[in-house]
Amino acid sequence: VSTQSTGKALKKVRDLMAMEELKLEITSLLASVYMAKGKHLEAVNLINGTIELAINYQFWYCQMCFQLAKASMEMGNISAAVTTLAAGAEYAGRLNAQNTHILFSLSQAMALLIQRNFDVADVILKEVGAILENAEQSGLALSRSEILS
Repeated sequence: VSTQSTGKALKKVRDLMAMEELKLEITSLLASVYMAKGKHLEAVNLINGTIELAINYQFWYCQMCFQLAKASMEMGNISAAVTTLAAGAEYAGRLNAQNTHILFSLSQAMALLIQRNFDVADVILKEVGAILENAEQSGLALSRSEILS
């Protein structure tokens, strides 16, 4: 295989990835518009139709999980929000994205508290507490800006 044909193939892959990211950004923006107009079901359907494409794009997958959870909460489907937030936490954990994992876990615990599922929320909050304690003990204490980023 020549260097030239390898270069052309790489360019095609990059172009395809750029097009996929553009599709994800448009989906996210359109879902935001739907939610702002109170059309939460349309937002859920749109995100559900695209989220599998986002699995290879960390930012977009997490963004869409949060959007999907928010739309589910707005529709009163707390169980769906909890499930989505759990999937986001698991995904972030697999990627060792500790800050994002914590954010998903805390959001999931909040939804569980709203659902009055105190036992499961307590387990998640204890897990987050353990993560933070371990980080502090190992000298990897997270700054406020890291947690919010």
